[in-house]
Amino acid sequence: MLSLRGLEKSFSAKGDIVRAIDDVSLEVGEGELLVLLGPSGCGKTTVLRCIAGHESAQAGAIELGGEAIFDASRGLDRPPEKRHIGMVFQNYALWPHLTVRRNLEFPLRAQKMKKELAAGEAVRDVAGLVDCLPYLERFPSELSGGQQQRVALARGLVARPKFMLFDEPLSNLDALLRAQVRHDLHELHRTIGFSGIYVTHDQSEAFALGDRLAIMRAGRIEQIGTPQEIYSSPCTEYAANFVGLSNRLVFSPMGVDRWGFAGEDGGEVPITTRAGIDELTLRCRPDDFELLPGSANAYDGLALEGHIAGSVYEGRHYDLSIVAGSSTVNVHAGVAQGAGLTTGDPVRIGMRWQKGSWFSAGTRVDVVAREGVSSP
Repeated sequence: MLSLRGLEKSFSAKGDIVRAIDDVSLEVGEGELLVLLGPSGCGKTTVLRCIAGHESAQAGAIELGGEAIFDASRGLDRPPEKRHIGMVFQNYALWPHLTVRRNLEFPLRAQKMKKELAAGEAVRDVAGLVDCLPYLERFPSELSGGQQQRVALARGLVARPKFMLFDEPLSNLDALLRAQVRHDLHELHRTIGFSGIYVTHDQSEAFALGDRLAIMRAGRIEQIGTPQEIYSSPCTEYAANFVGLSNRLVFSPMGVDRWGFAGEDGGEVPITTRAGIDELTLRCRPDDFELLPGSANAYDGLALEGHIAGSVYEGRHYDLSIVAGSSTVNVHAGVAQGAGLTTGDPVRIGMRWQKGSWFSAGTRVDVVAREGVSSP
């Protein structure tokens, strides 16, 4: 449905050239919603603006439905109103002096869809889809943030565009509204089956909405795949950190197939990997660790000794900060286990071998635990 090939875009900032998009190529299939996930400044919104025609790339090409809408080599740059792309903005961007009905009619007028405009069915249909029929005659200032965002969604869809773009549309909503509108958007995509790109820095949003995710870093795509692929097999440390593998433990070689954590004998792990690696990094989630009994019984996995540096009650669990060697590890403990722990208490934590991801020089590597050997 949409194809980007070798897209590049640079800006001048205080005399320096900043590469906002660096050779980005991707494809979005019919009916697919692709999520661009990354921190502020990684280039995801600039990619969106180049697709919409609000920015012009310096190199590359964009095709929509098999038809070129931008090609730097040919000097082709179709204006936004002729690209048949709908866009939903972060700040709603509703006309304050127009009623909801007139806001929804605006794309129809801009594209000279006189028949649809006269019948009024397109406006009523899309207003019904996003549950904003009751306030068609109100002005945006008379609506809540959630209601305004629903109107913005309806306006993007009313002209039945070939493609949809979403620029962090939920970031201005509170947590409860964000979850509700996210659910509504998911149902809209399932019902209508539109193709589109959704931009966010929120991992949970990306996993809830995306058929595929593209993690961006410094203008480039770091990894692209289904939510399940990226969650279970991040290809780099950067991608791992962005999908929740926030704990980082560094291991150094201590002999043949023996790796030591932070120079601590108790953190030695019996694993093998490919030759030529002089340092291993383990990335894992707070849920991957479990609290172990205080005794020194063998454990079939990685076991570490440490002490409590902080504890935060979060309703369904305690978020524990545990100092182990020279690292601080976050661990989610059940309410019953975590309630009695205070700062300074010694603890022992463990993680099964199949959990977590291992990296060398920032890139994922395969690691195998030696059978029959336990961590002390």
